[in-house]
Amino acid sequence: PSLEEEPIACAFVAELMNFAGAIKGKEIGQDNTHKTLIVTINNTLVRFRQNLHSSKEDSVNASRQSWFIEAEFAVLKYLIDMRHVQLLDSTLLMDFAFSLIGRLSVGHEMMAFFIFSQDDLFSIPDVLNDTESMTSHTKSLQMALLSELCNASSRRAQLEHSACLHYSSNGLQPRPFQLRSLRSSADVIIASGIGALDERSLLPMGKTWLWNLVSSTVEVPKDSLKMAAFPEASNAVTNASDILSQTLKLLLHLEAASLESCHSSRVDKGTKLYHITNVFLYPEEVLSAIERTASALFRMLYDSESSNTNASTLVRDFITACYNHSRISKDKKPATPQSSDELSDDTYATSVFTQGQHSSHGPWRDELRALEDFVSDICESYLEHGGQYESFSMCLRLLLRHDFPPKVISDILTKLHPILNLLTIKEDRESMHSSLMQSVSGGLPSLDASRRDPSSVLDAFAAALKKRDRELSREDYIYLLAITVLSRNLASSSQRCECGLEAMKKRLAGISSAVIYDVFQVSKLLLESAAGTKENLIRATLDTCLNSSSYLFLQDVDEQNKWAWNKSLEDTVWIDAVTFLRKNECRKSK
Repeated sequence: PSLEEEPIACAFVAELMNFAGAIKGKEIGQDNTHKTLIVTINNTLVRFRQNLHSSKEDSVNASRQSWFIEAEFAVLKYLIDMRHVQLLDSTLLMDFAFSLIGRLSVGHEMMAFFIFSQDDLFSIPDVLNDTESMTSHTKSLQMALLSELCNASSRRAQLEHSACLHYSSNGLQPRPFQLRSLRSSADVIIASGIGALDERSLLPMGKTWLWNLVSSTVEVPKDSLKMAAFPEASNAVTNASDILSQTLKLLLHLEAASLESCHSSRVDKGTKLYHITNVFLYPEEVLSAIERTASALFRMLYDSESSNTNASTLVRDFITACYNHSRISKDKKPATPQSSDELSDDTYATSVFTQGQHSSHGPWRDELRALEDFVSDICESYLEHGGQYESFSMCLRLLLRHDFPPKVISDILTKLHPILNLLTIKEDRESMHSSLMQSVSGGLPSLDASRRDPSSVLDAFAAALKKRDRELSREDYIYLLAITVLSRNLASSSQRCECGLEAMKKRLAGISSAVIYDVFQVSKLLLESAAGTKENLIRATLDTCLNSSSYLFLQDVDEQNKWAWNKSLEDTVWIDAVTFLRKNECRKSK
């Protein structure tokens, strides 16, 4: 409809739903009015869900958005009142309601109160155990949300004001307007950011409201004696764990029910992965209670995004979510200017984040700083937990992908150097192949036009292979990734850049001859492949490193001596190795 027709259409829908609700006493068998209406609404919701990705709803003006919200709430209220008819999918109804919550704004508190009061919307099947329902286990989350709407005098006043605007059947009768409940008061508090946290209106919550619950803050006494001395602290931890667990199960249910659900599709994969990664920052007392559900949700997102999401887009969305979240927990302070030297190593990566944008304040400096702080916290938590959670290791693998800034990758490899072997999990070759494909930027740059890896990343991977108390095995994930990255850049340098070969020689100094042998073998296989693709590179790495017969110390003595890497023979061995590499190269022109 046109702009002039929109408010009329929305008002018609709202009045139609109110009328339908007024005649809901009729039996379905006697009158098909309700059945026809519900089926029509259901089909409309399904079509809307299918066309969601082409929707420009987020850019709709706030005034126009309010028309749609009031009409949609009237539809939702009618469907909830008619839920006994069993004609509407319960998950679709839940999805519709939660999507609407994300678009509510100041003045819609009564709508939020109504939705949060519906027990059926918080009753979900146990996806992990395949039990029929877990109605009694969602009360903590539901009560927490209701409490947030009225846990302060200013919020109660705003709720009363909203009740005057919107009809409610929940016991709050409309009252005459009072100055203290005017909507403008809440608007001023939100716009200015002044006052204590509990003085601010809960709305708007935004489309990521459920995911924001996952990345909330839980304070736990570090001293176990204090925990025992204060039962209220223990109760707070238990309650927080319950709320987080229920939120995760709700999200898992929505993700599992449909990969194109309204609520789920409005939130991009990078944002979801950022918030679920935050789970691993919780203290052990909380994490141990929610880890199973968090792992299931992370794996679902991690596995589904590999084939459906552009890697650069995912990383950009991840960093944006990290920055937006950091602004909630930190005071707004003027950004500290960064020197050009600090940015030089990361400048190349910022093209990933600023595609189509022309920024006057540098390459996402604040966003990158927020990401670096987050990664530092994640690494400290991983060290604290000792890598005991497999899904936590997968989170770190995600952050090692080539599209993340070089400094982030280097910091992870440096901070986790003593326990990099723990990033290895139980998986078959196909799964390892998929993980490496996501982590590497390309094959031979001369053939597939992929970019070369920055020197800081190459240095970090080389350092991961030396100076270790415990050597990485050839089956370890970091070993395979390091061999892949170093081999790719060695093969590229052998084609076009003598200075690159010299840098690689210095980089590999101090690494055992067996590791250098693997690097050259993989480089040789890559150069011998006519296409030189990333697929060829990963296959070469796995064929070499997962094959025990290709291990240097299982070769004959002459071959082992040929690759003996020590100070006196360093130059000779290197020259022979590069000659060996170039002799076996099969250029594309051939």
